[in-house]
Amino acid sequence: EMEKHLRLLAELTPAWLTVHPIRKDMYLKLNKTMDLNIVLDKLNQKKKEEERI
Repeated sequence: EMEKHLRLLAELTPAWLTVHPIRKDMYLKLNKTMDLNIVLDKLNQKKKEEERI
């Protein structure tokens, strides 16, 4: 369940979060230099687009 949400988050914000499958594990890599407000703006924009549909 959590993996599904993390993969969706990585899909929506690929510049901020990337998924690296190594062997049987899934590792996440965050871009620490990216401004979190930009990430939140992108997520809010996507949310508004989905609400219109």
